[in-house]
Amino acid sequence: MRSLILGTILTVINCYWVISTEIVRTVVIGTVLTVFFNAIFTVFILAALNLLFLKYLPSAALTQSELLVVYIMVSVSTAIYGIDLMEVMVPVMGHAFWFATPENEWKELFFRYLPGWLTVDNKSVLRGYYEGDSSLWMVEHLRAWLVPVLAWTCFICISSFVLVCINSIVRRQWVVNEKLAYPTIQLPVEMTGSSKFFSNRLMWIGFVFAGGLALLDGLNFLLPIIPTPKLRYNIAPLFTNKPFNAISWMPLNFYPLAIGLAYFTPLDLSFSLWFFYLFWQMQLVFRNIMGWEHMPGVFLHGQLSGAWIGLSILSLFSMRRYIRQIFRFVLPASDKTKKAVGKSSVRGDKKEPLRYRTAALGIFGGVAFLTAFWYKAGMTVWIIWAFFLIYFLTVMAATRMRAELGPLAHELHGSGPDRILIETFGSKPFGPKELTLFTLLHWTNYGYRNNPMPNQLEAFKMAEKAEMGYRKLTFAILVATVVGTLTAFLMFLSFFYEYGGSVRVAHSCIFVSQDAFVRLQHLLQNPVSIDFPIMKQRIFGLLFTIFLMFMRRRFLWWPFHPVGYAVSSGWAMSHIWFSVFISWLVKRTLLHYGGLKTYQHSAPLFLGLILGQFVIGSLWSIVGVITNIQVRAFFP
Repeated sequence: MRSLILGTILTVINCYWVISTEIVRTVVIGTVLTVFFNAIFTVFILAALNLLFLKYLPSAALTQSELLVVYIMVSVSTAIYGIDLMEVMVPVMGHAFWFATPENEWKELFFRYLPGWLTVDNKSVLRGYYEGDSSLWMVEHLRAWLVPVLAWTCFICISSFVLVCINSIVRRQWVVNEKLAYPTIQLPVEMTGSSKFFSNRLMWIGFVFAGGLALLDGLNFLLPIIPTPKLRYNIAPLFTNKPFNAISWMPLNFYPLAIGLAYFTPLDLSFSLWFFYLFWQMQLVFRNIMGWEHMPGVFLHGQLSGAWIGLSILSLFSMRRYIRQIFRFVLPASDKTKKAVGKSSVRGDKKEPLRYRTAALGIFGGVAFLTAFWYKAGMTVWIIWAFFLIYFLTVMAATRMRAELGPLAHELHGSGPDRILIETFGSKPFGPKELTLFTLLHWTNYGYRNNPMPNQLEAFKMAEKAEMGYRKLTFAILVATVVGTLTAFLMFLSFFYEYGGSVRVAHSCIFVSQDAFVRLQHLLQNPVSIDFPIMKQRIFGLLFTIFLMFMRRRFLWWPFHPVGYAVSSGWAMSHIWFSVFISWLVKRTLLHYGGLKTYQHSAPLFLGLILGQFVIGSLWSIVGVITNIQVRAFFP
């Protein structure tokens, strides 16, 4: 109860901090990384204070389990209101009605298809929302937003509950049977585990080095007279001649936190991350050599979505026996089947986050709710099922990536279920009502940089390491989901009414909303047929991913990992690929000349690199929030 209360309070505080620093002041866009800076900073402060309690007031000290509950609650809620999810969703709710003009004909095209219980159409209410110098806390404003906020909160919470149910089923397979690595949980587990972490000299050497660079960088931004090493370059302008002038963006950045995070990823993945980043760039060069049309969006999004679909299919294929056992366990069965289940790896689900039957009922009940929700909004049933099937498969692929290999970031832009369905079948099978509702769902799949499912499964892995109770942790996750969602709505709306959604804050979010509705306008005015160029690229990405996995399973010497191919082209990865290369080179050298003992002995140094840049970078962002001044972003 103590950790639940503390986690709830810190969830609210972190919500204000992250939204203020990422949306209002754009000090940092740190939630694009798989490890959240705010969650690490929060637990670092708690763990440091806990050392004092252990020394002077042991009865008040928090246990590792309690510290991890706080970290998990903050992480799960951040995954909901972080970049690409609620940051994109809130502007969508009133965008069409405010930006409609006689020229774009939005009113005639699709206003009648926008459900009133999911949007706000009152322009007098939206005026303060977009122009600022107003307040959410007016009766007229609160009344207009109440129903849409509650409706979207129900949708988010039920969707997250379905993800918890799926994680409850796959947990044993991925945590116990396959013993996946979960590299992203190394730092919070070590920080909360024992006081030895904070007394390790190597950790503090890494902390001082990374934190010192972040401190100098921040001071130089405020006082340019203070010198600081230049750690960020873009070498693309050096490529002035054909065919290499096709490369328009190739940064060489030195990020200690990326070096530290990559140190704990498997060697084949860290190699694949930087190799396939160059591979994507070389595709641009090759297209330039061949004289093909420069369409990076087509081949990039197509291949990436094919790779993610391939990873989800391979993940399900590898679990086929386990899933069969789950079905036998859940469904009523004969004595023969019960005997077979008794010998299987799924027997005994009393200690699971949810009983398998409960989880199965939760999935079916949640899907039934989502079906009824969007059917009432006006979407056809088969389209609802197709949309959410693709969505859940894609999110499962991201969760598997994080569990097995822990990439530093994962992105998939322009490849949501709506785009995949339209590119596969054309826009004609989907009526204007479905296309309009696809636009309202655009935020769920805009970039896949954030989603609560990977964080939920990582929470269950941390629970195993700390010998925590899964049932109580599941309750804490659900509390964090509800509290985080409602708090985020209040924060977003308050900030928008104070500063103005189209004046000072959320420029990128407004751009995403505008892009979604302009695309809807084009689809309604100019229906499209099957997109064969993208389909070809998607099939190539799917088959290439299967080929990479086949070669990796067949030959131990094969160095390329399909996850590296799937995630190496993202915006965040472009910033950190060179740091990943440095980390790979250092780790490979340590393992070659020093062996496993040297690698393990050096681990605290790299944890310190992560912690140092996160802590000092977080302090800079807090300074920016408190003083209302622009400070240096530690990432990107």
